[in-house]
Amino acid sequence: MMKSAFIDTSIKIDEYLSIDKFNFIFIDSSKKPKKEMMLGAGRVSDHDIQKIKNAKKETVIVIHQPIFENGTDWFNKIGLENQNEVAQSVLNNTNIKHIICGHGHSFIKTKVKGTTQTMSPSTSYGFDHHSKVLAKTNRIGAVMIDVGEDIESHEIKIPERTECSATFR
Repeated sequence: MMKSAFIDTSIKIDEYLSIDKFNFIFIDSSKKPKKEMMLGAGRVSDHDIQKIKNAKKETVIVIHQPIFENGTDWFNKIGLENQNEVAQSVLNNTNIKHIICGHGHSFIKTKVKGTTQTMSPSTSYGFDHHSKVLAKTNRIGAVMIDVGEDIESHEIKIPERTECSATFR
């Protein structure tokens, strides 16, 4: 999606990046091949699944939707349409050590086998992932990723938003 937005600009969107010992693979999950897909849902292409399967050396996947489910039905419905296939591709490649994602509007760290998924909170509003129904919250934040000998992620909490009004004369 970003590639098409920047097509006539000097901004270049890479699919791969190396920082120290880590390879980063940027996966596009914005495709909606089915008209009935829910708002927010997406799909990873066969081409991008192949990039995951072929990842060499220690790799970090950067993607909008989470690859591993977090347990709430309402949220899983607005995730990846082919989530099981993508998750199996990750779990079958021992080089995939980290996933950095968003979409959940909450800081959630999930570890499945040897892969850690870090979901970033949102700076606009949060989601309550303990609720049985979709519920927004005022909890906002960001995530800081430290790349060094390992990859560390930390939540940055932002005080709740407050609406303000101003009078101009």
